Amino acid sequence: MKKSHIILLVSILAIFAISMIAIIVNKNKNIEETDPTYHNYATQTTATPTTESINETYEVEKAGYNYEHFERLTFAQQAVRVKLDQLIATDFIEEYHRGDKIVNVTISELSNEDIVYVNFTFKDTDGIEFQDTAVVIYDTYSKNTFVRCLSIDDFNAIYQN
Repeated sequence: MKKSHIILLVSILAIFAISMIAIIVNKNKNIEETDPTYHNYATQTTATPTTESINETYEVEKAGYNYEHFERLTFAQQAVRVKLDQLIATDFIEEYHRGDKIVNVTISELSNEDIVYVNFTFKDTDGIEFQDTAVVIYDTYSKNTFVRCLSIDDFNAIYQN
């Protein structure tokens, strides 16, 4: 072997040996020594149960009523709440309760990602309070928006058969 080949071989072996020593020394250090801000959140998280229920409201300015328990909608449904308002105003209130006054509006806890149940309390022209439920269908697959609004009776007649 030539002298230059031997020098090249020795230098490659020296670089390899130095890097192996550096890796071994670095692995033996504790994590706290290398990074003082290290915190393992996966092992030190605690969950504290709460009995508080959050009641978020959403006001429909044009109609003059509030949705109670707005947090029961998914984030995608909350993003298109204007379409929800439009469908409820045109397809439910105008269609079924034109002369009635809205007293209370609550989003039901039965709501899911495909169907939203909105419980209304109305007062008719005689001052008698009654309740009705609007069922608003949300298309999660293609349109990602609310597509239809019916009364609970019509919904049961169409979809529950």
